[in-house]
Amino acid sequence: MSQTALPWQEASLPLPRANIWQRAARLSPREGWLTVLLVLSTLLVVVWSVQRAHWVKEVPALGWVVLGAIALGLLAAKARGPAALLHLVSSLAGLLFVGWLMTGVVPGASWEEHLVELGSRVLAWFLAAFRGGISNDSVPFGFFLTVLAWAISYWTIWSVSRGGRAWLALGPSLIAILVNLSHFPGSTGVLFALYVGLALLLVVRINARQQQNAWERSQTDYGTGHALNLFHEAAWATALIVLLAWQLPLLQSVPVVRTAWRNLTSPWTNAETEFGRLFSSLRSAKNAPLHTFDSALPFRGQVNLGQNVVMTVAAEIPDYWRARSYDVYTSKGWLSSDLVTRPLEFSPEDPLAEEYLFQQPTTITFEPLQPSAVVFTAGHPLEVSVPVRAERAREFSYVLNLQASTGDRELPRDLQELAATLRRQQQGGPLSKQSIERNLPSDARLLDWTGEGARFAQLTVGRVEPHFGNVLAVRSAQRLKGAYNVTAAVPTAEADQLRRASAVYPGWVRDRYAGLPEQLPSRVRALAQEITRGQTNSYDKALAVQDYLRHLRYTFEIPAPPTDADTVDWFLFDMKAGYCDYYASSFAVLLRSLGIPTRLSVGYFTGQWEPALERYVVSEADAHSWPEVYFPQYGWVRFEPTPARPPVVRGDVAALLRAGAGGELAISGSDPFLDEFLLLEELLAAQGQGQLGRDLAAPGILPPFLWVVPLSVASLGLMVLLFLWRRGLGGLGQEARVYLQLTRLAGWAGMGPQVSQTPREFGASLAQRVPRAQREIELVVGEYAVATYGRRRGPAQRQALARAWSRLRWSLLWRATLGRLGRQGQ
Repeated sequence: MSQTALPWQEASLPLPRANIWQRAARLSPREGWLTVLLVLSTLLVVVWSVQRAHWVKEVPALGWVVLGAIALGLLAAKARGPAALLHLVSSLAGLLFVGWLMTGVVPGASWEEHLVELGSRVLAWFLAAFRGGISNDSVPFGFFLTVLAWAISYWTIWSVSRGGRAWLALGPSLIAILVNLSHFPGSTGVLFALYVGLALLLVVRINARQQQNAWERSQTDYGTGHALNLFHEAAWATALIVLLAWQLPLLQSVPVVRTAWRNLTSPWTNAETEFGRLFSSLRSAKNAPLHTFDSALPFRGQVNLGQNVVMTVAAEIPDYWRARSYDVYTSKGWLSSDLVTRPLEFSPEDPLAEEYLFQQPTTITFEPLQPSAVVFTAGHPLEVSVPVRAERAREFSYVLNLQASTGDRELPRDLQELAATLRRQQQGGPLSKQSIERNLPSDARLLDWTGEGARFAQLTVGRVEPHFGNVLAVRSAQRLKGAYNVTAAVPTAEADQLRRASAVYPGWVRDRYAGLPEQLPSRVRALAQEITRGQTNSYDKALAVQDYLRHLRYTFEIPAPPTDADTVDWFLFDMKAGYCDYYASSFAVLLRSLGIPTRLSVGYFTGQWEPALERYVVSEADAHSWPEVYFPQYGWVRFEPTPARPPVVRGDVAALLRAGAGGELAISGSDPFLDEFLLLEELLAAQGQGQLGRDLAAPGILPPFLWVVPLSVASLGLMVLLFLWRRGLGGLGQEARVYLQLTRLAGWAGMGPQVSQTPREFGASLAQRVPRAQREIELVVGEYAVATYGRRRGPAQRQALARAWSRLRWSLLWRATLGRLGRQGQ
């Protein structure tokens, strides 16, 4: 007699087993847990590769980010509601989750202090981004990287669960691991191969489930061996694609492929320019240009210069090839002022050109080997053979208060005196516009004024900056693909002439090229005073600073500068080692602290002289930065504080080189840089013995690594064959699919069916030609005939057909490849 449970006892009764499994099935993803496992494994490989690269140390464990995003994505995919609302709620939850994880990597005593510190540093990064500044704080990058990991994980599981779009789901993670691999190729190659394999298996899994769902809806018998065959063929495709991916870095060594790759990735290269400005502290193991020649020059840590040839240069006078100059120093790097573009050539609207002494005009031919809008020059550019625009700093303007002295401290000294003079004159009687203009300094002009009647309240005065000598960069309207000529005036003043130069600088030079941040540590100014003690002119002071810096250690193996320190101060007193950016910047800052106008220029060192080409060959390894000091009446004069480069030669360099080439130096008087010139000449002569010119000029020599091309073509051909092999098999039952594969493989072996043959006649003729596989052929043809007439087969017959086809296809495959080649060779 069965007992009936009382109402209060129903809660303690065990649930029926069927209800438990039904509830579990409702909670499981539609694509199955195997699909979720493949998604999780693929994403974990991506974040592991990123964390192995060690971009920055302020990154939490990204594995937890992936797990959290997948769990939230699965819940969102199961939920009912508008997709936009689900994404909004998920994004807010993900942002809170990422913020909570980031509290473990930023300093602070409590979670509130952690959040405040994180928020303030991210806000500072946004301010630098929108104001054109520089940021070397690594915390914002760690935060954005964590957010990106969460977003990619959420997108992947959502796309797989809601739409089953495999390649669309994998797109962001593929881009992420490729970018990571491009910056750290040695540390993530194996993980990339693992990613490709898992991604392909995920694609096969999703497509197989979709195909099986379609067959089930149409009540198509697809056989039990379908999944096994599909994964078997997917393994072949995976091996081929991994092989191709492994060889892609070698393909870039081919000049044609390298050029095409540069053209394809030029938009990304432009994006990297902004990336470097805002994340200058990041490390990278890939060979990359030292400078981007953009309006910002951030201080970086370790860099890896490539050896690719950038351009060839034909010039009578060896010089540095300048791409851009910078006038604003910040503790994190250099900036170009607010720029305006104007024609390079002088026009009547421009202020009168400043005449410089000892300028030698010369024509230089630049031939870039990759398209670029950067126009290189030397000295003071005068004319370019292609249409260009000159980038110049916008003229400074100042507001003079004629009613009170408030704000005078923000003015240059000569304008402070002007404001005081005009206030005294206005107290004695009304002023006129003409009387104000007569009091203006020669390099200033009246732009605007406010007041009532003859009483002036405020004046707006602008500096007049001459056209000649104040060009920061020259740019072409379009990317240059061929050679172009530049006419430039190269300074040739000798050391004694520069020693006698005046120390009274034009207002525009003093205002723009002598400024320093107020937060500059006082010990930097004290060091400049100590180095130049006893020197009485700007030139000897510059030489003293140059000599001091050339005794510091030169290396590219340095960490990124600290976020909370002035970089020049850190280089001079803490690191005491670095590369050209640090030497040139320290030189400029030390001289500016002495009131000597200095700017920083970037471009390339002279390069390697190749007699076979009669040109200088400039490579990525010649990337360089150097300081230029302004001398009244002589203009900008280059110095070389970097110990890896020879000191600058003074005087008529072309005449010196011509004299030196004849074996005798005809120099009137003594020059303190004669020995340095001899060193430079020996260096250029030694570089001229290189093989690069002959390599560039030798025709018909193919690189030894071109074997990669036919290998890749063969791999692609095999992939095409796999596609043809699978074509038309969708929706067929097991018997029909196996029979169609039999006819294809037999056709490739030269034993395909004739148009007039029935399936049984084809099977009989094929069995005569392959007698060892007679039983398997008869079974395949027989099962196809039975299935064609509508008789459904049981599991035993299906398994027998799968075993027969497994043995038969290898015999036919041998006949289609090796056997056929053997017959052709007889």
